[in-house]
Amino acid sequence: MKFVKRYQLLFSGGKIKHKGPDYTFINKTSMIDHILMNDSIYRQLKSYEILSEGSVSSTSDHLPVLAEIVLQHNPHQILNSFSKLPAWHKITDDQIELYKQFLHEPLQILIKKMDSDNADIDTIYNDMVTILHFAADKTVPKCGFNPFTKPYWTSGVKIAHEKETIITKSLGY
Repeated sequence: MKFVKRYQLLFSGGKIKHKGPDYTFINKTSMIDHILMNDSIYRQLKSYEILSEGSVSSTSDHLPVLAEIVLQHNPHQILNSFSKLPAWHKITDDQIELYKQFLHEPLQILIKKMDSDNADIDTIYNDMVTILHFAADKTVPKCGFNPFTKPYWTSGVKIAHEKETIITKSLGY
């Protein structure tokens, strides 16, 4: 009970819809297994399902649990049409290494925060997105938005267009 109080863990008590059996241990007479979570995750839990034995390859004597957690917090940067965007297709091996270096220390700090605190999942998610954006801003080449870019224009379309142009010119059009 001290463990449950210390980490502010909750029991769903039938409030969260679930499918499958009410036990997680394969020996169906045992009911000592529990799925515990803190309030931060509990608030985001939409549903869970205890899968049947053999549905997933596992060497455990416990049944697998599939949980649906809704992360409603999705931070994004509001960009105008003149913003420079990361050009991931132009990144070099050296820039990838630099990107990894920019990520290393902040992610280590975030991992320690996750391990030591009872941190809110939305806060952790926000912090991680911020770290990823900062590292990309500092290390990944940028390209501007081209309003004339056509998303359907692929290399295959380009080749077909060039062939059509050659044929059209050869026919005198």
